[in-house]
Amino acid sequence: MIDSHLKISPSHNDEIKELRLQLAAEKVRSNIYLALLSAHTDIDISKLAEEKNGNVHLFDVTPKMKFFLHDRVPIECSTSASTPPTPAPAPPTPAPKKLNDTVLSSHKQPRNYRRAPRDVESNPEPTTQDISLVIDKIDKKSKETLNQMDEDTTTDIQKSCQNIISHLVSSRTYTKLLRKLKLERSKLLGTLKLTEYIQVVKQHTEQLTKALEDKQQSERKIRSNILISLTPLDARILRYTGYHETHMDGECREKLETIIRHGRVFSKEFKPYIIKELSEKLTTYSVAMFPIEKLIRLALINPYGFWNVVYMDWPKSTPKDPYSFYVLQKINKGKRYWNMNCRLEDFTTDLIACVQPYLIHTFRELYYTVFSDNRYRPDATELSLFISEDCGELAQNIILMSQPRKLCSKLRKLIMSNCNYKHTCQDHFSLVGDDILQRKRFQTKEKIEMVDTVRQLFDQITDEQAVNFYKTRNIA
Repeated sequence: MIDSHLKISPSHNDEIKELRLQLAAEKVRSNIYLALLSAHTDIDISKLAEEKNGNVHLFDVTPKMKFFLHDRVPIECSTSASTPPTPAPAPPTPAPKKLNDTVLSSHKQPRNYRRAPRDVESNPEPTTQDISLVIDKIDKKSKETLNQMDEDTTTDIQKSCQNIISHLVSSRTYTKLLRKLKLERSKLLGTLKLTEYIQVVKQHTEQLTKALEDKQQSERKIRSNILISLTPLDARILRYTGYHETHMDGECREKLETIIRHGRVFSKEFKPYIIKELSEKLTTYSVAMFPIEKLIRLALINPYGFWNVVYMDWPKSTPKDPYSFYVLQKINKGKRYWNMNCRLEDFTTDLIACVQPYLIHTFRELYYTVFSDNRYRPDATELSLFISEDCGELAQNIILMSQPRKLCSKLRKLIMSNCNYKHTCQDHFSLVGDDILQRKRFQTKEKIEMVDTVRQLFDQITDEQAVNFYKTRNIA
């Protein structure tokens, strides 16, 4: 426990957040392993081990038992998570038995990589010229699709916006000017990157606030006028007061998707997969606008073909139940080393652990903005269009991410369709065979504890209400 009077540096705060997210991921994994043991063995884990106050107590330990501690690659996430609930008091713990001569050893297993199966044909490594031609073709097509303005035109638009603000300072009537500013600035959507566009909107808002304060307007009047100068997308990006009273129509959503596409930065060479890079792209307000699987596709699929999550079409991997998925672990002296992520189960579990806390936190934040509390209301969608649309999309994304097998199935189809990789002699793989136990488990129906998930969204909700909330929002 950290004493409340001690000062903690921002860097230490970031480390604590990272450790909490890693712990959340480990808890998800542990629950999966416990479910496997319960389903396929007669072992009752609760009678063998017990955790209390950071200590693990082991029971019925024999002198011949050995314990191995394995190193694990840490999962790096960068998302904001809601504060975990306070655990219930643990029952009295019996005194732990002495371990006698039990050996506790640290054991790190080296990972061996191998080439692709012999019966799978290898492809030639593309030349530098071939790669350049593909990159140039895609870049040209991207510019044509986005219809990007040249730098001079972009500069002229920003100058025009500044002229409108300057005119507003000396004008007695300004409603038309505020609307004109909104229309002029919206021309920059899809041209500037999202971070650049946000800075422009922030700068204009600050200038307008000062100008209206100089006119001695009340805070309420200032907020009302500035909201006139903002598109529904602008208001949401800034979380500006009253943003929940604006409506994102189809045109606004299309513009947001254009911004997301334009803002994507993909490597033009192979780079190892880092979950933090993916989760950062998914933890934005766009999760309240689009289905999470669409955002994953936009964030993960490298248009140049330099994928770091791929499907290998091995002979024993069938379209009905594909298993041979890989993530790029490292590159050494031009050779690519791929770790198997069988059926993308671990990939999906880690992604959920990094992204779902942000979804839940954002849902609660938006809901609170409308109602000033997080109490469940059966008619919330009828009381607020914002709740129906923004919170509705978030709810569907949360429900999908609460069904790991279902999400995993969607991700497998996504990777198979878009990242079907043809290996060369430079590619090496950790494993090539199927996980038999996993295959059998995937053939059984997934058990979902949705009530606990829905309870995290609201402060007051019954089990019956939670079930109804889930059933009315569950998507195929």
